[in-house]
Amino acid sequence: MSRIALLLLQAGVAIVSVALWCALTTYPVFGTILLPPFFFSNPLDVASQVVDWFVSGVIWKHLCKDIKILSDTRTQKDTQAVFGGDYPGGALYTKADWIDKHPKETQGLTTAIVNTLAWIHSHSPEEVMAKMPQNLVGPDKAGYLSALKNTIPMYSTTGKMDPKGAEAVLAVFSLSSPEVAKANIDVTKTYTNKFVDAAKTTGVK
Repeated sequence: MSRIALLLLQAGVAIVSVALWCALTTYPVFGTILLPPFFFSNPLDVASQVVDWFVSGVIWKHLCKDIKILSDTRTQKDTQAVFGGDYPGGALYTKADWIDKHPKETQGLTTAIVNTLAWIHSHSPEEVMAKMPQNLVGPDKAGYLSALKNTIPMYSTTGKMDPKGAEAVLAVFSLSSPEVAKANIDVTKTYTNKFVDAAKTTGVK
């Protein structure tokens, strides 16, 4: 069996196992939940909790008592020190021809994001949490709030793509992907800030 076939088989087994886990903790079989969530939980809740532990930082002291944080890229200062500029972890993106054909829709989506960023940065973490769906916040409100306080500083205050950040992303991907490294990509042609410049915040309260 080839390495690729083996990896695909392993991935298939993992997917089936998680699907069965989710099904047996969620749906009754002949009127009975075979894996009661009280004892087994379900994969979505487990994954959500694990993410919260890592984002909030509470897990690190348990994993290694002697761990020392050299840089915290959740902060703008350390991010710029490591990457030479802001490192965009997410963006509004689509194909260039779709933008050309749908400028109104593109502007509407951009304006919504700019307004949302402005609202987040003009309100406290407690106020932001109060607007979130309760099923997303979960039962551990203190943990969610802690994670939120650590996360909010990562969000852009302007919504603009930082040219240095775009270069940093290309540099990182070039290290891990020979195809990207050899592609001679002009990163300045892969993004635009014109829709952000045209957006006007609504002052939503």
